[in-house]
Amino acid sequence: MLKLSPGKRKFANGLLTLLYLAAFVLSMIGDIIDNWTLMGIFKMLFVPVLFLLVRINWNGAMDDRYKFLKGALLLAWVGDLFVFLCRFDLLYFTIGGILFFVQHVIYILLNLKDMAKDDSLRRIVYWGLPTMAYIAVLNLNFWLNISLANKLSCLAYSLAIGTGFYTAFYRSLENRRKYWACILGFGFFTASDMIIAVDRFAYRLPRVQSSLILLTYYIAQTLICYGYNPDKEASACYS
Repeated sequence: MLKLSPGKRKFANGLLTLLYLAAFVLSMIGDIIDNWTLMGIFKMLFVPVLFLLVRINWNGAMDDRYKFLKGALLLAWVGDLFVFLCRFDLLYFTIGGILFFVQHVIYILLNLKDMAKDDSLRRIVYWGLPTMAYIAVLNLNFWLNISLANKLSCLAYSLAIGTGFYTAFYRSLENRRKYWACILGFGFFTASDMIIAVDRFAYRLPRVQSSLILLTYYIAQTLICYGYNPDKEASACYS
């Protein structure tokens, strides 16, 4: 945990919470009214503020778990930048998708790190079939209408999200409190990316509906960051 006096910690949390809410709300408003400048500025502020909130409220040692989460948030921030730039060139959207894919891989590694080593592989094997069924359903509506490259992209990305979701679920069996937040976070990521798939590959959504992408994405990142932060009482288990 970052060493701050109670007064300074309270002030920092208050200030960062206000910035967090401002980034959340104003970027949503910018997206709804189709003001890319407003949306872009405050969307790019969201992840750095979220990271600072994680930094000053981290309960465990600054170990590999913290470094992995920091790296995942950095990838998300750069990915946000490329996705924002996709209005100029669709190649940027592809680059952003790759960065978010790697972020999900990091989250999977975090889940596996917190699972008992003897059980990790067995659980992955046992739950591979349900996950593949989940992936098939996730991609069902897009198989006939998109190119092979997009099909493979959807398959790889949904595989990462599906694996993240079920490894998150089984990590909860290790009696980690707050783990429900990670499970819900991956659920919101699934919702966000399914809306993106519909908007990109099926039909264009109305502006207000497409703004759900941003809303579910923000909720997902917040829940996952909260879920990976060790409990104060159990921080010794995470070192």
